Formats: sequence, structure tokens, C-alpha cells
Amino acid sequence: QLGTPDATLCACLMNVTGLINGQLLFAFDEQSGFCLSETILNRSDSVQSWGELEISAAKETANIVGCAFLNSLSRSLPQLGSTDESTVEEVGSDCMPSAPVFLRDYAAAIMQSVLLDQACCSDSVVVIKSDLRIAELPLLFHFMFVPDAESLDKLSRLMP
Repeated sequence: QLGTPDATLCACLMNVTGLINGQLLFAFDEQSGFCLSETILNRSDSVQSWGELEISAAKETANIVGCAFLNSLSRSLPQLGSTDESTVEEVGSDCMPSAPVFLRDYAAAIMQSVLLDQACCSDSVVVIKSDLRIAELPLLFHFMFVPDAESLDKLSRLMP
């Protein structure tokens, strides 16, 4: 999904803590990241390298998308079958992301670090994946939420 294991991948990673723990990963190929930076920064010149401003644009995009996802997750969790009002208030109230960290490495190295927690506890891994498309731009972004093992158990109890 993210390219060959030896392909260079750029990503912004956020740890999620609270009642649902895990990691949010906003991943993209380098060209898509450069195009995103050009668009956000309203540049007419072509971005060719990752400077401080370009990294900041990518991290801010990840922060916006990640927070929107967590807000949506928090709003939808109580509707996933729980009838106990104390559980509803508890689950939807505490799900905080860390500041994004910019990564540029091989796709396999990034994914190994993201999936390590679940791999230590189970032979199976659950990844919630979505793609992000920006109108009329030929970009390829992947957004993933990887809950930790304990949160995966909580989520499975909340789902019908």
C-alpha cells in the first residue's frame, strides 16, 4: 500500500494517548509531499528538498487531519453499541495526539516501528487506513490509525 519496502517514504507520526492509545501515521511519497508544501505555502516555484518550512507544512496538515479523525472517532465511539452512559462519557472524552514528528526513511523501517507494539502482543495487526485526496492534485497520501493491543481490545468490545 505504501510502496516497495525499500522506497523512500515521508510520514508524520503522532502518538495517541488516553482511553484509546495508538499511533496516527500520515504517509506520502516525496513528490506528493513537495506538491502539498507548494500548495499550502502558495509557491509558484517547485519544492525540491525538505526545509524547515516544508516540514512544518506537512506536520500541520497531519495535525489537522489527525485531530479531525480523533474528533470523529470520539464522537462515534459511544454510538458503537455501548448503552452504559458512564462508558459513553469516559470513552469520548480523552483521546489526545502528540505533536507530529516528521520522518523520512524506507517504508519498511517506518512501518516496522509503527506496528511494533501490536506485533509484540499478537500475530495479527489491525490498521485503520484511509486515503486523502486534494481536488485536482495528483497526490497520494495515506492516513492510518494503529491502535495498541489494549485499545484494540476496548474497541472490539464497543463494536457490535
